[in-house]
Amino acid sequence: YGLYKKALTTNSQRTKRDWTDMWVETSGKPFLITEFYAKGMDTKLPNKGGAGWVVKTQEARGAFFESFALGLMEHPGCVGYHWFKYMDDHPAEKKSRVAISNKGLLSSQYEIYEDLHASQKMVNTHGYAILERMRRA
Repeated sequence: YGLYKKALTTNSQRTKRDWTDMWVETSGKPFLITEFYAKGMDTKLPNKGGAGWVVKTQEARGAFFESFALGLMEHPGCVGYHWFKYMDDHPAEKKSRVAISNKGLLSSQYEIYEDLHASQKMVNTHGYAILERMRRA
């Protein structure tokens, strides 16, 4: 398994250090998180579908992103991460309205979740400088 792979890819909603260390040690490869997200309860969506965490607000989704992404950036074996969806599930595209969830950076009406966006922009712009400060502290 993985003989011709350059990196291990996985979906993960948790970044336990013992897990990420085990992935690198077992595979001998760096890892890439290809899906993670948190769903906010401050939308009108039921948030019943998917494996992501459920938090109270879009601001809390941003805090989740910051914590998760910085934790991944801190690990020497992590080569990247990807927020799961650009846009929330759209009611017209789902067979079951129960599965519709707040997974995106944008609503299904193309409205950006400003608090989440601000957190993503901050980490993606200043993440390495933040990590450098954390290492010196």
